[in-house]
Order: sequence, then structure tokens, then C-alpha cells
Amino acid sequence: MNIVITCGYNKSLHAIALINGLKNQGHNIVGCLVVRTFQYKRLKQNIKMYGIGTVIQKFQNAVLKLENQLYKETLYIKKFLNDKKVNSSSVKNLCKRYNIPYVAVNNLNHKKSFIFFSTISVDIIVYAGGGILRKKIINIPKHGVINAHSGYLPFFRGMNVIEWSLLYNVAPTVSVHMISPGIDTGDILYREKVPFNKDYSILDLRGESVVTEVKSLIKVMSNFEKYYQNRTKQDKKEGKQYFVMHNALKKIVENNLSHQSLSEINVKEEGFRFN
Repeated sequence: MNIVITCGYNKSLHAIALINGLKNQGHNIVGCLVVRTFQYKRLKQNIKMYGIGTVIQKFQNAVLKLENQLYKETLYIKKFLNDKKVNSSSVKNLCKRYNIPYVAVNNLNHKKSFIFFSTISVDIIVYAGGGILRKKIINIPKHGVINAHSGYLPFFRGMNVIEWSLLYNVAPTVSVHMISPGIDTGDILYREKVPFNKDYSILDLRGESVVTEVKSLIKVMSNFEKYYQNRTKQDKKEGKQYFVMHNALKKIVENNLSHQSLSEINVKEEGFRFN
């Protein structure tokens, strides 16, 4: 099976772990599409719109916020990579090691992506980030596009689903699914509960979720035909699509974590109801 992997930036530890795991299983990765993090045209537009001082200030604030958040969040995937003895510093370097074509694009739906796909035969895209895919890209691979979502589908679609799961007292669960034109609405292939203990913060759970996503994708790809044949179609009437949770609500969720007893959704026996 010919695989293409997508990722949102060159330093993505998620993508590095995924590439290494799939190669260790003997999969044939025929390309890696990586979204450029620095785009001159976008920077020029922002400077023209907001002024260079505002752009610099926004950038500094974003970097500080990201560093504080990612330090704890990435500890889990770093440990996972260390345990696997993976020492690559970037997706590009790992692709070079495995002789995988590395294609940098402004976005995944860019004409450069279509040009690349016209030169290869691809059976499936394994999504490891990079933004929303248009239907034209989704329809290119023979078996479509596979993704790992950090919420229990179909009940928790969209953004901040770890936080929303905790609000409803539901154990965060990764769902591996096929990507469709909707938001997290594709057929479900597999679910895996995210490890949890009462000392965890939301960032700890996000870190554990990334590792669970990687492990789940590798597991499904180890026997894709079996999981695909047993896939479950989503009922779009079930669950909700969530958006970014307000910081005040996040603080409430965070404060409740230490004494929270999470339950798993039992769809077959009890179903799930939103209050």
C-alpha cells in the first residue's frame, strides 16, 4: 500500500513518530506533504494591514504562549520517541533518511500538491495535521484519508474536545476515522481511551492524546483492511460539533480534574445524552 503523510510543520514530533512507526512496520511511504510555517506573502499582508510593530508584538506573544504550552504537552511524545530510539530533529531529515519525497507546500490544497499527486500512485493519505483538506484532495487516494481525532466520535467533534469531554465527565478517547468533507464526520475505524490519572492537567491529557493518536494510527494501518471492513458510519444527528472553549470554562474543568471520576461512553447499552 502506497502511503502519503501530511503534517503542519517540519518539526512535527507527531509526524516524526508516525513516519518512524509506519516504516518499522514495512509500509511504503511515497511522499510527505508539509505545510510551510513561514510564508512571505502572508507576512507582507499582515504588516500592511496591522503595521510592523503590531505584527512583531503579536508574534512575540504567540511564541511565549506556545513555548509555555508546548513544553509540558510535548514531554509525552518526546518520551515516546526516546523509548523508540528515534533521534531525528525534523520531518525533512527523517524523510531523507528513509528516502521519502519531501514536498513543502503553502497549504495542502495548493496546486503543488496536485502536481505531486499526479506523479505518484497513492492508496491512502495518513493525516498528521496541516489544515482542512478539500474534497478534491480527499478523493485522490484509492482508500481515502485516515485521521486520528482526540475525541470520542460521533459525540465529540470539532475543537478542544478533550476539555469538552471532561466537562461532560467522559474519559477522553481517540477515534481513528476516515476524513470526509464534513468536520470529523467520516466512518469510524477504531477508538482508544487516553491514559488518565488524577494528577494530570489538561496539558498532560493533550500530551497523552498525541501519543495515543500515533499508536492508534499505526495499529489501524497494521491491518487496515480489517478495520476498514468493520468501520462504523456516523450518525450526524448524534453528538455535537464543538468550538474553542472559553478560558473561564477551561479553568473550571482544570480545577475539577483532581477529584474527577471519568466514565466511558457505552453506546450499545446506554447511549449518550447531553444535558
